[in-house]
Amino acid sequence: MQKLREEENILKSINNALINEMSLISCIWIDNNQIHKALILSESDFTDDRTKRIFSASKKIILEDKKKADMMAARNYFRSSKEITPQFLLAIENYSPSALLIDENIREIKNHRSRVALDKFRRSLESEIWCKQGDFISWVQNKELDFNKIINDSRGHLIDESNDPKVYAVKELERYKKYKDYPSFNRGIKTLFSKFDTLTGGLWLINLIVGTTGVGKSTLGVNMAANIALKQGIPALYINLEMLREDLIRRIASFISSVPSDDILCGTYANDNQWKSVENAMDTIREIGTFYITDNKPQKISDMVSQIYHYKTRHEIEVVFIDHLGEISPDDAALKEKNSSTTYGRYVQSIKNACSTLKLKCVLLHQFNRSGDKSHDRDNIGLSWQIVQKADLMATLWEENEDYRLEIQKHRHKGYKGKRGIINLDFNGAIHQFSEREIPF
Repeated sequence: MQKLREEENILKSINNALINEMSLISCIWIDNNQIHKALILSESDFTDDRTKRIFSASKKIILEDKKKADMMAARNYFRSSKEITPQFLLAIENYSPSALLIDENIREIKNHRSRVALDKFRRSLESEIWCKQGDFISWVQNKELDFNKIINDSRGHLIDESNDPKVYAVKELERYKKYKDYPSFNRGIKTLFSKFDTLTGGLWLINLIVGTTGVGKSTLGVNMAANIALKQGIPALYINLEMLREDLIRRIASFISSVPSDDILCGTYANDNQWKSVENAMDTIREIGTFYITDNKPQKISDMVSQIYHYKTRHEIEVVFIDHLGEISPDDAALKEKNSSTTYGRYVQSIKNACSTLKLKCVLLHQFNRSGDKSHDRDNIGLSWQIVQKADLMATLWEENEDYRLEIQKHRHKGYKGKRGIINLDFNGAIHQFSEREIPF
């Protein structure tokens, strides 16, 4: 009985979809200018082959041929077609009383497309869930990613009223007024490295920190993440691809408590106060509850994006750190591409798309190639030039004779404070802490 009811609902949905498709074309014929709104749709959004072809033909007549699209134009276009009859075209012409209905038709066509995608997703779950072999957790993560794609595709095709100048002009003016009233206010999320925040305005969409092997990229990343999550209470995810999670957590405990990491590992505390400091550090992490850390198991780009969606949905993270880019496991596409520049450009674009959709800031930690030991320039960044191209902000971390420097080499929002700047750093290796040196910059 339930299956029969389900099939009836599917048939009803298909019939309603056809009605909306016919009504949409009618709206375009009433007012050809409505075609520009309808361009948010593609032919794949249509369920009926006839309305799909008529929609495509109407676009061509209006946009390419620069002629009026109506029933007569469509009749001439499909004169030799047996499927698209004059009676069907007449039915379309009479379907909508007003071109103003086009927004509703677009929305309903997209809703139907989403229902079809969700139903297909449901059926794939039913067919695979009990027979899936191998790594079941990875399969679940991939399915979660597929589901999120359907949801975001549905959201992405809604007509965005914020595109209206009457809306965005007012909204952006309010933003500009805040900039005027508070000119020193950081536009991005603060790292609490004050000189870095002053030069950059805080973190932007994609923030790239590059350094040679062993220079302290992970330490700097962990310091920034702890400052964001624990000192400001902003939920942050640290995707750790390099070291054991227990080692990373010990570094964080050392950084917060100022107790040397080796003393924590060996249990050799100078006094009871040191032990109490470590206890307090772990209590802080637990009570604030905003610092999420993954283990270092291998992850493909799809696994990583799925995790980002998961932590945004479940924990409302605002920042994600990825340590580091070169440790992402190759996926099937990478094996076919056989080109690191293409592959890592695609990886960064996938991360950027997810963070843009979810309104997150991302810090990517990455390495120089072999020439980076001699020249700390963007030309010596490993794997792909697209990594730098897609970043909003790029900084290089380097060391000469125990003199550590963080140099801002790219800032897409360079009008904010300037294109480049060098920040001198002190490094305390015992407690894994970078701090800005108190000298003019």
